[in-house]
Amino acid sequence: MKVKKADIYQAIQVFQKIMNEPTSPKGAYWLSKLGVKIQAEFKSIEAVRGELVRKYADPQTEEQKEQGNYSVKEKQVDFFKEFNEILGSEVDIDIPILKFEYISEMKLSPVEMGLLENFVEMPQE
Repeated sequence: MKVKKADIYQAIQVFQKIMNEPTSPKGAYWLSKLGVKIQAEFKSIEAVRGELVRKYADPQTEEQKEQGNYSVKEKQVDFFKEFNEILGSEVDIDIPILKFEYISEMKLSPVEMGLLENFVEMPQE
């Protein structure tokens, strides 16, 4: 399945939520498979974001650097331009789209369902 990195970045909290919700054994199996792949890709995105924060960070004191406190204000436009390019790229995740039935009994808001849209086979009207 091909998805944009932005979809993963935005949906990670919903995945963390549904990974703790009861479902059928088959649903749990496929959710865990997808969850592992999504989490790994999210960590990769976060690592790149961290590198960009350090690249575009405002001047820091030694103490701030040691504590890992970085601020991006002066070059914020450049930071977001580069980060948005990364989020706009696609990644191929080796897992099929989840069946709607695996999450159909879970309590999800309309916003959460919207964030899962690219990962779940939605029911047809």
